[in-house]
Amino acid sequence: MAGAGPQTSKLSIPKPSVSLLEGVSLKRWDEESAPYDCVVKTDELGLVLGFVAEGKDSSYLDLSFVSDVRIGPFAKAPKDARTREALLPGDDSLDDRLVSVAYGSNMFDISFINFGASSAQVAKEFAADVMSLMRNVFLSNDNVMLFVRKAHAKLMFSADSSGRIPVKL
Repeated sequence: MAGAGPQTSKLSIPKPSVSLLEGVSLKRWDEESAPYDCVVKTDELGLVLGFVAEGKDSSYLDLSFVSDVRIGPFAKAPKDARTREALLPGDDSLDDRLVSVAYGSNMFDISFINFGASSAQVAKEFAADVMSLMRNVFLSNDNVMLFVRKAHAKLMFSADSSGRIPVKL
């Protein structure tokens, strides 16, 4: 049989977009606190999504735990009137500018991180960039060095504004 030999192709890890590497400015909100400005960016390999806000502790999210990114009418909308008022300034309607990132360690315990973008275009680009990184099979099935790099990225995102890593005794 002609061409019946083994076929191999090399799969590669997708690289994060320039906007995610530099950081996307969004308003992060939840039901308990008022919305605040934060910069959402990823490490150079696209393994960890970090949230940096001025005056607040930075946090991160492992992209292998992200199950969905919802935008527009499918995103979670704020119920509190003050939260809606704080998110209102923008180019498009509020429903078009909302982004919800669903994450969890299994299919049943799902939590959401909610954002409000300045325009619907920014929300769509952010969701598309995160979706391209989270659909990667290498995030959970790769060599040990990738897991070491992921741990290093998490450590760097947990550093404070002066660049020091907090250590609690």
